[in-house]
Amino acid sequence: MDIYLEPAGRIVWTIRNTALQPDVNLKIDWSTSIASGVGTKHQRHTLLHSAKLLYLSMYGAANPKRVCYSPATLSAGFLALRALVRWMVARDIWRFADLTPDDIINFVGNVKSREAIPAIDTIWRRMDMFRRMWEVRGKYSHPIQVDVSILVTEIQTRVKTRTKRPWPALDDDIALALVGDGLAWLEEFGGFVAGVVKAAYEESKKASGISIGERKKRSKRFYDEVGRSSTFERLCNVLETHGSVHATLGKALSVTEGACVFLLLILLGFRVSELVALNVNCLATERSDDGFALAYVTGPAAKRNGRMRRWIAGDPVPKIIGYLIDLTTFRAKGSECGEALLVQRSLGATLFRHGSRRRRWSQSVVKARLDAFATDGLRKGAVQAPRIHPHMLRKTFAQLAVRRDKSRLGPVAAQLGHAYRSFTDNHYVRPDHELAKLLSEHDRIELARGLEQLLTCDGIGGKAASALAGVRSRAVRFRGRKSLHALVSDLIAKGVSLAPCDWGYCVYSRVYSACRGDDRGPNEVYRSPDVCSGCRNFMVTPAYRPWWEARARNEEEFLKTPNLSDQTRILVEGRLRNSLSVLERLISPSQGASKDEEA
Repeated sequence: MDIYLEPAGRIVWTIRNTALQPDVNLKIDWSTSIASGVGTKHQRHTLLHSAKLLYLSMYGAANPKRVCYSPATLSAGFLALRALVRWMVARDIWRFADLTPDDIINFVGNVKSREAIPAIDTIWRRMDMFRRMWEVRGKYSHPIQVDVSILVTEIQTRVKTRTKRPWPALDDDIALALVGDGLAWLEEFGGFVAGVVKAAYEESKKASGISIGERKKRSKRFYDEVGRSSTFERLCNVLETHGSVHATLGKALSVTEGACVFLLLILLGFRVSELVALNVNCLATERSDDGFALAYVTGPAAKRNGRMRRWIAGDPVPKIIGYLIDLTTFRAKGSECGEALLVQRSLGATLFRHGSRRRRWSQSVVKARLDAFATDGLRKGAVQAPRIHPHMLRKTFAQLAVRRDKSRLGPVAAQLGHAYRSFTDNHYVRPDHELAKLLSEHDRIELARGLEQLLTCDGIGGKAASALAGVRSRAVRFRGRKSLHALVSDLIAKGVSLAPCDWGYCVYSRVYSACRGDDRGPNEVYRSPDVCSGCRNFMVTPAYRPWWEARARNEEEFLKTPNLSDQTRILVEGRLRNSLSVLERLISPSQGASKDEEA
């Protein structure tokens, strides 16, 4: 079993690299866990020593699962433990044994998230860390004294979470438009940008060793000459830039690199870690028995500890890779960035310069380049995605590949590196994403239609009527259809949702849900006319008046039945009162609204 963790030093440990991190070893720096000068020397030593033993117990060679953790998992495990240590130090807690149940609950709920409310999976990951700390409690000093499993119910009650929302695939229309834009950009400006990058590098190489003044003169002559070309004028028009030539070329290079990585991700289904690990010799061509040329991209697989694998690379993938290689042909062998296909410019530099520091791309650079191409609006008239993440393109690859024929699931799963077709089908390909798209559009149309009815009809009842009173007054004040449509679109954008039923509307909010609904909507098991009529989410319009009148008549007729038991009579009389109350609000809307507010 390969062991990647090398705890040789007292403060800094090394995580041995794999083919996924070919140029640098990851580090575990324990000095970043506790700031010097905080607490006493004894307290710092006690907590740090205990944390090291705990980390080795969970991730070292003798871990309970007896598995070899990947470098990425080892690094993530250290960061999670460091977050706990820093949190403890900030609260003057210097031993894991001193953590109380309230401390654990507070730490689990104190999660920084890209959204206001953390996902439930994030909470479970933190709870899993405490579970593992309890599991190995005999292998480190001052171990935790609380079994987190007994706190699950309390954590679920006290910590507010949201359901997991994984990155979705791009809409097919947007994805295909961006593919076309990327290919068109490379066709029109790719050669020009590559030529300028090479020429700028050679110019900076010639300028080494001369005075600063002379260097500035040479640089000005070079960029003035570039700025006079007709292609540069077209580039400025597309990028809508009117600044310096130097800055415009830097922006153009970022967009060009973004177009390349976008196309590679969406055409090959890479994980982002697999993309940045590619080397310049990644492209290979083989000939089949019938003489047909087959292109492959060779690189390390993310899920196999860096074991080499191949991806089928049809047109135009070889051209894109060849273009990326041409961008950096000036680098010497054995340079700091090694044989990386994707090479960063030095910090703050707009183009590559001779003698500057260059490294392999990080995953954050991939995200920045994708934004420059697809979401930042740098290109005039180009299609833009509302947001983009590398994993969205991996899912988009899967959906586009099986768009018309699900028999391709096997080859697609192999290309993505999945062991089972079912995983690709369930997690990457929606059951029928064309149908899902149509249903989504239909749902929005129905939502807009329902909101228009609630905002414009006369005589509404229900406890939600008072909450929408201000919005209804705006709808009445601006009677035009365009104004009404804009108001409805604004409500939908803010997340307003309706759950219509046979007896009215639910302007749904989980906080006020009387039927014990969840994040997805009302609870269909507990939802009923009597429950809804007393709920703050409920609203009824005159269109539902016949339903409530029929219900009231049926209940009145039923009460005329002889020999009813007292329990049955009490139940039906209660239902009749609810029905009459709803009808009273519909008949006298102002009176009904005041009663709703009092309730």
